[in-house]
Amino acid sequence: DNPGKATINVSVDGKSTPFDFRVKRIPDPMPMVGSSGGGTIPVNAFKANVGVRADLKDFVFEGIKYDVTGFLLVAQGKGFENGAGFTQNKGAYFTSEAKSIIEKCKAGSTVAITDITVNGPDGSRKLASSAVFNLSN
Repeated sequence: DNPGKATINVSVDGKSTPFDFRVKRIPDPMPMVGSSGGGTIPVNAFKANVGVRADLKDFVFEGIKYDVTGFLLVAQGKGFENGAGFTQNKGAYFTSEAKSIIEKCKAGSTVAITDITVNGPDGSRKLASSAVFNLSN
């Protein structure tokens, strides 16, 4: 989104001076597991992670942070021949149930992290984007 402008008037000793500031909408954070937002990733690299983050990509202002409060983890493919593994995870870190599903993953598994909820400076909300990982050797 394009930046806008806000004018703040500051009064000191009865004299008012306007100051212009650039303002910009905070973009939607992107879900990340380790350094990846999805795609093909080695199975061992995926298993080495402890949870999900929500990062702001290419945002010009520093210090703005989103905390992941929950997500749905679904795994299928290799290792899940008897049906997909899924769990509703509370918090950013993988729960023991999520860890046991991830441990069953093999090269050829697909893991989707979706329905991600975050808490940030603009309140709590669900992210529009998901992260899908195709696990390889």
